[in-house]
Amino acid sequence: MKHIRTGIYVGYKDKDYYLSNYGYIGDEKDRDKPDGFYICLDDKEEDCYEELSGTEYVYYSKPAKSNEIEYLYEINHYVICNGRKYKSFIDFPEKGEIWVYVVCYSLRNTVEFDSKYKVAREDRDGVFLAVPFDEVTLYETKTYYDKDKFINEDIREVLSEETYLIDEPWWLEESDNK
Repeated sequence: MKHIRTGIYVGYKDKDYYLSNYGYIGDEKDRDKPDGFYICLDDKEEDCYEELSGTEYVYYSKPAKSNEIEYLYEINHYVICNGRKYKSFIDFPEKGEIWVYVVCYSLRNTVEFDSKYKVAREDRDGVFLAVPFDEVTLYETKTYYDKDKFINEDIREVLSEETYLIDEPWWLEESDNK
């Protein structure tokens, strides 16, 4: 089973593709692509734009039209550690740990609250705690939206939502929650 990264996806031509929301920032005269939702494709199709991601990888984006999309869903991940849910985390397979983000306004209070784990990094409004992989459980939530309202009106009307326990051993090596 191939792991899907966090983000919004659409069913298009019997495959799942990543959906991006493009909004141009800059000089109006340099604008060649209108704002809106785009399907990120591997191969060029009619009315596609060529996209550069770095210097080597090229992909294409096609304007998303609700009548061409079969379905639309969003994938989100979260981990449970010590009975608490963490939506923000960074995985480090080479270190055998995951950093969970704890929102707090006082570093001292957080360290006392979760003294079992070392503080890996301190940010403005919280800290990242380093937790061993075997002490967390990963869950994936898939939320399906009304594709017409999402694409045409930018309204997230939920049709259904499913949450799955991800217990395969490969999940931390392939997750993309950074």
